[in-house]
Amino acid sequence: MRILKRLNRKNFLIRLSGLHRPAKQAAAAAAVILAVSLPLWGETVYRSNSIWIQMEEIAEIPEEGHALKVDEQQRYAEGYLDGELVYTRKETLENDTRIIEEEDLAAERKIISEYLNGKLIRENVQTPRSEEEIFFTYAPDGELETVEIREGQQLSHEQLFFRYRDGSLRTVYRFLDDEMLQFLTLRDRAYTVGMGQREIRETWNEDFLKREVFHDEELVTEYEKRTEADKEIITEKNHRTGEFTRQVYEQDLLISETTERAGRKEERRYAYDPDGLKIKETVEIVSGERKTVRETEFSYTEDGELAESRLKVNGELQEVSLFEDGDIIEKTIYRGGRKLITHTYD
Repeated sequence: MRILKRLNRKNFLIRLSGLHRPAKQAAAAAAVILAVSLPLWGETVYRSNSIWIQMEEIAEIPEEGHALKVDEQQRYAEGYLDGELVYTRKETLENDTRIIEEEDLAAERKIISEYLNGKLIRENVQTPRSEEEIFFTYAPDGELETVEIREGQQLSHEQLFFRYRDGSLRTVYRFLDDEMLQFLTLRDRAYTVGMGQREIRETWNEDFLKREVFHDEELVTEYEKRTEADKEIITEKNHRTGEFTRQVYEQDLLISETTERAGRKEERRYAYDPDGLKIKETVEIVSGERKTVRETEFSYTEDGELAESRLKVNGELQEVSLFEDGDIIEKTIYRGGRKLITHTYD
């Protein structure tokens, strides 16, 4: 008995032949319990994580967390979550071919991966509702050249890879038959991705990021993010609607934002105290020849809770609001410098 051999090695010799019948039954029951609780020869239990990486070796499968039981001789592993079997992995070797079969029991998902001379050449993904097969081919220099994806017996799409002379990836094309579905081109600190009539181009460096979106070769939107001194400036422009926005951040605080559209310009400016609490907001709206300036000042309690806000329009007091625990409890309306009415809130 394999378990008894383990016990013998620890000098716990059990001789069934010299025991009375009740003792024999107890010893047999103990052997069954040990067979269930102790790993078999070649099996080792490890603490693991959600992607089933072996971590430190442990004595048994825990009741909580991830654990991986590995049989090196059989090239087989079982993954447990909170003591329940949820994952299996089996590996077989045939000459230069290695096949890895993984199954997620909870998700009912099975993946069979086939490697030839260390390179993945085929992958089969099975679920109760679908089956997908992926084929990989390589150029003579060993670089990935094509990926063919089939759903059932039907070709889903094919990917072609092109590289620069140094071997780095340059362009990936996705085709279905002779129709291009999508492409991706990579350059130094830049990329272009396209799908149908839509194309996105992005460039960047340490202090600058620019993204442009084209439709049928027409520039539709622009996005820029750049750093100047201690400020971060973000601008967006829609060439079709004419809308333009600009935001300026300083020490992660928004200090101004501007929106322009159809002859109307709105600019917001913010001021903060040393603790980062907003103490003033100024909104300047220009529409045609009309200009409106709205200024709101904020005051706080010693605990940093909003206590009062005062709104002025073109320099004239309009509203005073009182707050408690973040909720408004009273608002007083002013017109022409005089108090008009006061509202209270429960």
